[in-house]
Amino acid sequence: MNTKKIIKLILGLFFLFVLICGGFYVYKSVKSDTSHHYNNKKVTFVALGDSLTQGVGDTNNQGGYVGRIKNKLIKYDNAKVSVRNYGIAGQRSDQINERLLNNTDKLATNVKHANSIFLSAGGNDLLQTLQKNALVNDKDKFSISMNKSLNQYKNNLNSLIQHLRQVNKKSPIYIFSVYNPVYVYFPNVHAISEYVDKYNSVTSEIVNKQKKMHFVNINDLSYGQYKTESQRDKLAKDNNNDIDPLSIAKLYDDKSELNDYLSTKDHFHPNNLGYDFMTDKLFNSMQKYNDWYYIGS
Repeated sequence: MNTKKIIKLILGLFFLFVLICGGFYVYKSVKSDTSHHYNNKKVTFVALGDSLTQGVGDTNNQGGYVGRIKNKLIKYDNAKVSVRNYGIAGQRSDQINERLLNNTDKLATNVKHANSIFLSAGGNDLLQTLQKNALVNDKDKFSISMNKSLNQYKNNLNSLIQHLRQVNKKSPIYIFSVYNPVYVYFPNVHAISEYVDKYNSVTSEIVNKQKKMHFVNINDLSYGQYKTESQRDKLAKDNNNDIDPLSIAKLYDDKSELNDYLSTKDHFHPNNLGYDFMTDKLFNSMQKYNDWYYIGS
């Protein structure tokens, strides 16, 4: 091989080496950018909704999932995270929307400047309807009333999301599902679980039609420690509870809780383990969609 060919070969190998190294550097840079969006930046989240956002049942006083997700993001990305919590126990989707429209406690103002928005809604819409229909023995009348409420919830949630987007057009919105807090007590009663699924389907369908809006499914809270189908089948087989499942107040006589993820005080809200579960679900969703680094106006 003559000298010119040797030089060409060396130069070719050299440029190939440069291309490979350059590509690796670009890959590392992109990966680093998507892994650490908030490093040393000030980030603000706004959480609005019902008692799940307020953090009812959290005995660690961390504000439920809100305080937990803040701490998790600080550890994850060394960010200066602030979270404004607008959760109020007992509120339905229309009441949350009313607070937004009236800018109650500067809710709309803070939503406008939020990097991301967290929302829990629908649980009280469903619960209040179930309680109202607890004494309806006619199956057809029960279904008509429940489906009417479901349509009302759909309209309310559409209106709430529309107004959220009028206030903040760009930031991602993460919306939690609802769950069945009495499933472990009544695994053979399908009425509540059926409408939990219907409410979640409505929420999911609405979310899927929107940009930068994500459905965070926490329905597994219903099953608590019974994580597999075989465990739930055994639970249903062994269960002979004849208490009226819609008369939830009767459960308050029991000071223990059959669901390891729910509070022993009210048998309804998550306990510390339940809020850890919610936080992990939210965090995994934020990682999956990878759009929560938007820096708002």
